[in-house]
Amino acid sequence: KQFTVFQFRWSPDGKFIAFAAPPNPDMGILEKSRLYQIELSTFQLQPLTPPGYLTPAYSPDGRFLFCLQFGEKYYQSEKPYLIDLQSGERKPIPTDWEENIAPLAWVDEGVLFTAVHRTSMHFYRLDTTSGTVTQLSPNLDEGWLTFGHMASVQKDGRFAAVVMENGRQLGEVILLNLQTGEWRNLTNLSETVADWQLGEPEAYQWHSSDGTAVEGVLTKPVDFDPQKKYPLLVAIHGGPSWASLLQKIARYDRRLYPLPLWTAKEAIILQPNYRGSIGYGAAFQAHNVRNLGLGDYDDIISGVDALIAEGWVDGDRVGSMGWSQGGYISMFISTYSDRFKAISAGAGISNWMTYYVNTDVHPFTRHYLEATPWDEMEIYAQTSPMTYIKTAQTPTLVQHGRNDARVPLPNAYELYQGLRDMNVPARLVTYPGMGHGPSKPRQSRQIMQDNLDWFNKWIWGEAVEVVKRPCYIGYGSPAQLKELRHWAIRDEADCFALSSDGLVAPEQADAPVEFALPEAAKLAEKIGQQLADLNYSKLILYSEKVTERPFAQTVLGCLHLAAAQAGGLKVVHEEVWEGNAKTIVIGPKTKRSTVLTEAKLPSV
Repeated sequence: KQFTVFQFRWSPDGKFIAFAAPPNPDMGILEKSRLYQIELSTFQLQPLTPPGYLTPAYSPDGRFLFCLQFGEKYYQSEKPYLIDLQSGERKPIPTDWEENIAPLAWVDEGVLFTAVHRTSMHFYRLDTTSGTVTQLSPNLDEGWLTFGHMASVQKDGRFAAVVMENGRQLGEVILLNLQTGEWRNLTNLSETVADWQLGEPEAYQWHSSDGTAVEGVLTKPVDFDPQKKYPLLVAIHGGPSWASLLQKIARYDRRLYPLPLWTAKEAIILQPNYRGSIGYGAAFQAHNVRNLGLGDYDDIISGVDALIAEGWVDGDRVGSMGWSQGGYISMFISTYSDRFKAISAGAGISNWMTYYVNTDVHPFTRHYLEATPWDEMEIYAQTSPMTYIKTAQTPTLVQHGRNDARVPLPNAYELYQGLRDMNVPARLVTYPGMGHGPSKPRQSRQIMQDNLDWFNKWIWGEAVEVVKRPCYIGYGSPAQLKELRHWAIRDEADCFALSSDGLVAPEQADAPVEFALPEAAKLAEKIGQQLADLNYSKLILYSEKVTERPFAQTVLGCLHLAAAQAGGLKVVHEEVWEGNAKTIVIGPKTKRSTVLTEAKLPSV
């Protein structure tokens, strides 16, 4: 039998492996994961749980297995359980602990785990009999952090090697005495950035409009002067079941947003732990149920107002950015509010209906909105950014991975088209080969550069130098267009197919079109409008080797006319394919397609 193994642990005697396996790799059914144990000498497989369990850890004597049961809802934390491997009995551990648990090891005194508390992450120990939780890492309120996937616990449970980070230093490997709380550094990587202008983050509290207590991470510029007014950038974490933590370089900096560069430009950074964040108890984690967008916005704008009231922030230079759920909230801000100067929305949800019928995690909306669209369309509309598109006026950068299954690409198209219809300055950048977030350094590099350019332009008023790139236009079969797309990625060019509806994504074109001169003129006007704001260096038309078709008067002539309307672009014609593509004639039933702009991906 084949398994999709999500997690596994060896038994202390090395004779067994316990593992968690969902039915398939689809993230949307991870909550259906079961636990199994396999005996290595015989390969005998023993099912241990029904669906809904994960994260196994053996007791020191190998008799029991610790595990977690998924919460019934996406916004609920997992519950700890014990399995008696001799009797098969499975029972919950009685505890009043409300936060997520990331177990590391089971030692004699109990299960060691990490968990988020407010703006920190810490080591804890869970007594599997009483359910008592004891904190093992020091200075709970000073921002000490330990990351579960970067920890190694000594077999007897006395020491742990962990990565520790706080607002004063980067992540360093330390040796932590789990009995006394004493520790010592094993590395000193922070010296490498000693000359960087990194502000020191601090916890900042305020109250939302409904009285909800909210906290976030505030980073002020080096040499902060409370008498000055600074630009404010709000960086919104995803999840929503996550939290922004006290870190010298926030986790967003590393893949998405160049926050240290803006701090060096004397910007204040606020990372709000809005309702629904972890680390503040079960009630707060569920506080955004049936209140997505609206409650999130209140939490964030009240934090902005609190900083303006401090006298530190220029209210005319406030920006917002976020990815995934943070991208959704930024999209909501874009259409709902006029308080922001610039917005960047990455991998965000523009319409909960669009999301629901396309995503790989359908239960998400059913849990948070407590309905399907067919049950209650009103709650889907009330919480969707597109509902408020006619009030949108904030310049917005829309970023999205082309292969995003979690928040599929139509969400980006929908917001971008709506903003354009409202004459709101907007830019859509889609990243080829990328899923819900960047997985390659050059993707991260381009995402950060696009954000840097956007906020430097709209917050600081800087003239951003646009690097002109070529545009490849294909006129061929689907197989030929697929080949052209690979060439474009290789050459850092944008790529389109020529269709009866203008320039479209290569995968959306069925076959080459033929048309007469009147249609060519109309098509040229449309293509000219599409190209007007894209600032290409030249257009390169790739086609079959031309024989009898009146190519020069129609297809090539159409592009020359469009290029002239777009500012006099140079047109180059490359005949690269043998003539084997069927053509279709433009007619009233030709399938419409959607224009797509791809990002240039630089070499790293």
